[in-house]
Amino acid sequence: MSDNNDILSREIVIAGKLAENGVSVQVKSRAVAAMDRLLGSLADIPTAFAEGVASKIRVKTQIEERLLVAKAELAERKLMGIPSAADALLFDMMKEAGRKQINAAGVAVHTVEELKAFPSPSEQTQKEQTDPQEAVDEDWFNQFVRYAEDASSENLQQLWGRVLAGEINSPGRFSRHTLRFMAELDKETAQNCEFAAEYIVTDFIPHSNFWMENKPFMIAIDLARLGLIEGAAGKSPNRSFTIGPEGCFFQENGKHAIVCKGPVGTKFNVKAMPLTRLGIEVFSLLAVKDETTSLRTLAKILEKQSVDEIQLGTFEPEINGIRFFESEVLFVRGT
Repeated sequence: MSDNNDILSREIVIAGKLAENGVSVQVKSRAVAAMDRLLGSLADIPTAFAEGVASKIRVKTQIEERLLVAKAELAERKLMGIPSAADALLFDMMKEAGRKQINAAGVAVHTVEELKAFPSPSEQTQKEQTDPQEAVDEDWFNQFVRYAEDASSENLQQLWGRVLAGEINSPGRFSRHTLRFMAELDKETAQNCEFAAEYIVTDFIPHSNFWMENKPFMIAIDLARLGLIEGAAGKSPNRSFTIGPEGCFFQENGKHAIVCKGPVGTKFNVKAMPLTRLGIEVFSLLAVKDETTSLRTLAKILEKQSVDEIQLGTFEPEINGIRFFESEVLFVRGT
């Protein structure tokens, strides 16, 4: 009965924490279901969710205390003359299970923190909203749990928390192929991904002479070999842009965008290295230091074509379009 009360308490706390950001009922429901499967009857997690990431150490202490009690009980059995060949094996199994619980709990706390950072339902576009009845795929989740239970470092727990939060918010967002890729990610590949992420504009990397230099060229070739991007070996496809009826076109990247002005109907072609599905999913998990870097790179390429003016700024979605806030003029023809 106590375990049931603990689980109910956890569900109430999770729902309450997510309600603070206006998370939809469907997302809260998927989050509670995911936490139940990830944590089982782990008792002290409700307070951990309420307090956030800093409380993970207390969850670890609780599990370690359980193991100490179990070890003491086994020692007492031995002193009483009732040893069992299975005792040592049983304790090893409990120790391994405890390790996995500690790691899974860390991932769970990070998941809730990531979910709280998602836009509220009113701020999400129609494209981002999913079928309210859609659930996280069971096979996907089984595979995810194995990786979460082995995530012992803070960075890995945060990474897997970001993955689960994205999948809860939009089931199907991350493929099982992406899970395997992230689980096998080595340090060099991670560094190459972080380097390239600074130059991504939504779903492509503008291909300039920069990517023909030694280090960038080798990084691009490696990312193409891994199946993250295409067009790295000189066979880059074109990404086309057209000046619309308003006399400009708009290219966003995160919370920033450039607005390019010119004659209506003018077309521009930019050589690009498109991200594959795997690339889109993997790069969406990486934090970018400055999302304007890629937009400035694109602007430099467009300067050489028939564009009259380029502005950089932030924007906000509106019902009938967007509102652009200019912060910097990057280029004006003739000046």
